[in-house]
Amino acid sequence: MIIGYEDKVSEVYMELLPVLSKAPKSGTTAVKVLDCLGIVAFFGATNSEDIQNAMQIIWQFIHADQSDANEEKHSAAVLVAA
Repeated sequence: MIIGYEDKVSEVYMELLPVLSKAPKSGTTAVKVLDCLGIVAFFGATNSEDIQNAMQIIWQFIHADQSDANEEKHSAAVLVAA
């Protein structure tokens, strides 16, 4: 990934974080969302708080299926992406 404008990457991170936190939580879409979150956080996070916010989304995502016994568990591919 080539970054020409570091300020813009941080701006993209800040705008995408809330969107990614509400994305679908199953199937190939979830894998793509988690990959996107990882890339955006790696390149766009400017401090430890930004990284912590991204990690909190992933943590909540992984543990969301444990709160409801009727919900389907995450596939192995989705957990690996997380």
